[in-house]
Amino acid sequence: MKVLKILAIALGAIALLTGMGMFLGSTTLSKGSEAISTQMSRQGFVGPVDGVVKSVDPTNGYTVEFTDQQGVQHSGTGSATTSKPKVGDTVKLYYHKASPETIVIADLGSVGAILRTGGLITGGIGLVLLLAGTLGLLLGQKSPPPVAPYPAQSYPQPYPPQQ
Repeated sequence: MKVLKILAIALGAIALLTGMGMFLGSTTLSKGSEAISTQMSRQGFVGPVDGVVKSVDPTNGYTVEFTDQQGVQHSGTGSATTSKPKVGDTVKLYYHKASPETIVIADLGSVGAILRTGGLITGGIGLVLLLAGTLGLLLGQKSPPPVAPYPAQSYPQPYPPQQ
């Protein structure tokens, strides 16, 4: 039983550290998403806005229908930076202010949300394992040494009769 408790502590520590790493990664990714938005706006792109993928062409990229921030419907073609969406998928995109038919699909928010959720779940499982293993090891009762069945040895034989 002691081995199981030590194993729970080790696996709990690993899961807790993994969860913390995933959570920190999601934080870093959201800061990267802000940097992408800033860089896109410097290049004349506006967004992100939601759009629906209408077609996928290996040479021209993705054709997406979207509504700009002024409420006007557009259809644009461009590339995807983070994923490979399929026809019918809803995506986040940036469109060029001067020519809205030029788009860039960049959806980092969903990746960050997945990392954050996975980090919380993995970290929670790790914390439970770590606490259970530690408490079991510290508070667990020591089992008494096994007792040999009675009688452990045969009774001594009486002395042989004397002559």
